[in-house]
Amino acid sequence: MAEATKRIVSQVCNPSGFASNRCRFMRIIILVFLTAMALLNACSVFRTKSIFDGVIMPDLNDIYYVRSYWGDHQFCRSMLKDIKSNNYTIIEPIVRAGDYKDISLKAYIDKCPDLYLNKRVTLESRIQGYDYIKELPEKEQAESGWTTRQTKDFRIYYVDLDNDPENGKEYIFYGAGEQRYLGVALEEDPDVIEYVLGMKIGDLEDSVVSARFTGNASFKVVDFSACKKGDTYTVIAEHDENSSDGIIKYNSKHYIYGFNNIKHENAFYLEVAELQAEKNKSFSSICLFKLDNPLGGGIK
Repeated sequence: MAEATKRIVSQVCNPSGFASNRCRFMRIIILVFLTAMALLNACSVFRTKSIFDGVIMPDLNDIYYVRSYWGDHQFCRSMLKDIKSNNYTIIEPIVRAGDYKDISLKAYIDKCPDLYLNKRVTLESRIQGYDYIKELPEKEQAESGWTTRQTKDFRIYYVDLDNDPENGKEYIFYGAGEQRYLGVALEEDPDVIEYVLGMKIGDLEDSVVSARFTGNASFKVVDFSACKKGDTYTVIAEHDENSSDGIIKYNSKHYIYGFNNIKHENAFYLEVAELQAEKNKSFSSICLFKLDNPLGGGIK
């Protein structure tokens, strides 16, 4: 900072008496300015990140407890108190990408090229031959089931999400902007019609039999050593730009959170979930909180 001050002042100073007074004044002004900028920069570096960063919403103090999914009301109430006080740590992903073809994701995609990290297939039990089809590889299931494709805000986390140090850390793949379509080969990326609360926008492409836009986001466990996908956790529907999802460290343990603007209910919901090691690494919701939004869908 001193060197920067010297360079700037040297451009406006000269040896004359009047100029010397001017130099002293300029030196003070520039020094104050550079000090203020340094302090602002330090604050931005050390400021604790929050679940609610970038989200436009009513007063955080009005968020309230709704339920504990497994009956530990005291834990959820204590967690809410600590969330309001920002007593937790946001876990940063090791990779962020806006597009699935981004070079930063390539090293992970190339580990298991047939895994299709941004897609998952689900089958309806009523389809003919369900018991046989469900045992097939995912790529073969796709022609009979629904494929959910993530389209934006990709992240990869590497963290001990099941809070079991003995089995090490897990890779967690995250993506948002989900689309669903029926009966399309897993390797294909069809044009998908957007639906908002069941209302179609645009014209249906001939190449798509049935499709819809959900807007959801989800977290998926990935075992790159075995090229296998694990359980998936989907955050509350209607995920939009006024939402926040991620992983936090709270009381020495890791949890997933989803804070989402549910427009048709005029409310925000904050749901917290964990990855359970004792249940074969499956996700389970643990706490739900709510923040009423009197402005409804008008908040953006």
